[in-house]
Amino acid sequence: KLFDNAGTKLLDEASPPSLTDLCLTLVSSRLELFCEMRDDGSLSFREPLVFPQELADQLLCKMSTEGEISSSSITPYTLKSRRSSMKVIHMTHLLQHLTQHSFYCGQLEGLQHLDISDDKQFTSDVARQLLETPGILPQLVSLDVSGRKQVTDAAVKAFVEARPGMTFVGLLATDAGFSDFLSGEGSLKVTGEANETQICEALRRYSEREGFVREALFHLFSLTHAIEKPRPDILKLVALGMKNHPATLNVQLAASACVFNLTKQELAFGIPVRLLGNVTQLLLEAMKTFPNHQQLQKNCLLSLCSDRILQEVPFNRFEAAKLVMQWLCNHEDQNMQRMAVAIISILAAKLSTEQTAQLGAELFIVKQLLHIVRQKTCQGIVDATLKFTLSALWNLTDESPTTCRHFIENQGLELFIKVLESFPSESSIQQKVLGLLVRNSGGVKSSH
Repeated sequence: KLFDNAGTKLLDEASPPSLTDLCLTLVSSRLELFCEMRDDGSLSFREPLVFPQELADQLLCKMSTEGEISSSSITPYTLKSRRSSMKVIHMTHLLQHLTQHSFYCGQLEGLQHLDISDDKQFTSDVARQLLETPGILPQLVSLDVSGRKQVTDAAVKAFVEARPGMTFVGLLATDAGFSDFLSGEGSLKVTGEANETQICEALRRYSEREGFVREALFHLFSLTHAIEKPRPDILKLVALGMKNHPATLNVQLAASACVFNLTKQELAFGIPVRLLGNVTQLLLEAMKTFPNHQQLQKNCLLSLCSDRILQEVPFNRFEAAKLVMQWLCNHEDQNMQRMAVAIISILAAKLSTEQTAQLGAELFIVKQLLHIVRQKTCQGIVDATLKFTLSALWNLTDESPTTCRHFIENQGLELFIKVLESFPSESSIQQKVLGLLVRNSGGVKSSH
């Protein structure tokens, strides 16, 4: 619907044709309000559109039929005078009902680049019509129909073979791109989902387009399950998607899963430290942005639980420790609990004395760690979770009177005596408990 400055409705989708024509005339005469000029000189509709898809289609049809793109100052172009020399057209999202005739492709003999991709994935068959029109756009070098339906390998192959100068075809989120001819391995670059080359090309070209980034990352995740060699080139593309769409849950969810696949175990040692640091910081941002999404938090914890990352990579360890502790306090997943306390115990040993004291001063952190120790002691279980938790408490109480006070006021001394009594033959447990009690007893006078 269109509205004037006072909010009065100017056009309804059921408006009579005469009123629609008046509105289209008004819009086409003030196109600078709805379009922007790209760096390459082409025009692009601003998003979000302020009028219905059907009206957008009619507007483009009217402008092409009458030959006037705009009489305003934003462009000197008119289709009638320039259509034979136009080289670039971007018409993303705006072709739900357009036919080949409505944008005069048959008369754009010099057109080299046509982008009718649609990451909203409407059901228009405009791409099929274009591909099946004989002799159309003979000089075309690149064609992007990503997101369009009814696109087949056979139609794309025939179209490209008839134009030997073509160097790019966009086929992500279509039904095409699975033939050897369209693999993207040679001089013809292809965005798609059939193989790693196509997916990486999509992440490069569509890094600003949320829907396509999500689609590409989803398929990348499946491909990286069994990856055997470090791939910093792919990790950079994943990081770019995370950076460009920090508030989009589906992008962050898919990206964090890909990060784990690309950095797990020994793979992390083949990734440059600086890149790992950037990616780790992006994971922390995702944890902050979506604190209540359990799967995303798990993905991030899985990636953080890496010796290379925790020991060597530069990132905000204090922030990471707080985020992991917050997760630990809100979840009882035993497998993830083990990883979380492992991360905290290592991070706590890496913090400065001031940061350790600041972290330990948070009462909820000490309470949660003591809760885990109490739980394991009552169950009579000695496992990695208990050992990591004891190490974390030892590190947090070191030279921190406030943390020691929290420890004592929450029955930490009594609990640790019970631990000594419960596991008399476990030397590693005895060492950690006695180490905390003896080394940190000076933190508070009452602990002597």
